Amino acid sequence: MGLNKIGIFGGSFDPVHNGHIEIGLLAIEQLDLDKLLYVPVFDQWMKKSGPYAKPKDRMEMLEVATEEYSNLLVSDLDIKRKKRTYTIDTLKEVINSDSSISELFLIMGEDSLVTFGSWHKSEEIKRICKIVMYKRNKENDLTREKYSKNILQIKGSCINISSTMIRRNISMGQKINKFVNPKVIKIIKEKGLYNSND
Repeated sequence: MGLNKIGIFGGSFDPVHNGHIEIGLLAIEQLDLDKLLYVPVFDQWMKKSGPYAKPKDRMEMLEVATEEYSNLLVSDLDIKRKKRTYTIDTLKEVINSDSSISELFLIMGEDSLVTFGSWHKSEEIKRICKIVMYKRNKENDLTREKYSKNILQIKGSCINISSTMIRRNISMGQKINKFVNPKVIKIIKEKGLYNSND
């Protein structure tokens, strides 16, 4: 087995939307990754506005959203721990579980990069993987050079979709077809997630 370049994309994915998939595909192409792992968190302790979907439902939505792409995979590493965990723990577990990894890339939004310096063991994270940023808002003049010249950037249109916006739209009875995979929408409706109505 050859060596592999792996991307890690963590988050709540509550719900996963088309922007998440677009970012994953751009990362695969631009970083020449062999695969990208979506790693949904178990505990959304940093989120303040619900309603939220259960971990198993978020996993299921991710799985149907990525099923047509062989190099986009979903990992339950964080969910299996059933407790609050840190990014450094996830990265180390990925490394320990796959001896074929040659390079590890951590994908994060521009908004996350702003707070990255305060993350648990952020310096160690930078030592064991490459940090990759994607822009969330074209009106935000934040640049990677402001934080680190070693930050890589995914090139593409700014991703203005957010899971918060989608949950709000659902609760207000507004359509989300432009932003979310039809199979994900089906799960949301069947399970009544985010106070949705059939």
